[in-house]
Amino acid sequence: MKQNNLRYLQIKQAIERLEILEKEYLLHENVLKEFKEDETIYYSENLGGAFSGILYWLANKDEYVEKVRKIEQERNIFVYHCILNHTIDGDLLTMLYVSEYQDEWDFEKNDLRNGCTDAYVCNLNRDIDSEFGSVQITGVNGGLVRVY
Repeated sequence: MKQNNLRYLQIKQAIERLEILEKEYLLHENVLKEFKEDETIYYSENLGGAFSGILYWLANKDEYVEKVRKIEQERNIFVYHCILNHTIDGDLLTMLYVSEYQDEWDFEKNDLRNGCTDAYVCNLNRDIDSEFGSVQITGVNGGLVRVY
């Protein structure tokens, strides 16, 4: 029961973070709207230039859904948006998440407002290179771009 309560609180927290992304980074309104309706998660794909921040449903890619669910279960986090980058080191799926540490949520939201957020970066080509860390983001074309 405790786990279900945390998940409920993480979902509420994800909504607050999506509201920040919509307001501060001009994330397309459908991302928040559909998350509120049925917990739809989007990812922003970056192909460079005018093709950055293009939004897709995470559910379109079973491989991505599986990666998200696996790390959520392993680390007791809740992923609310992803960013896909294609690099020379592989395809990177950056997962923005709500941690299980409720006492850090206000701090994490403040960081998000300042363009920095904790993330799990999954290297889809070389899993051994996947890691937790902080990333810098900005908004482009209604989606998000990972700056660093």
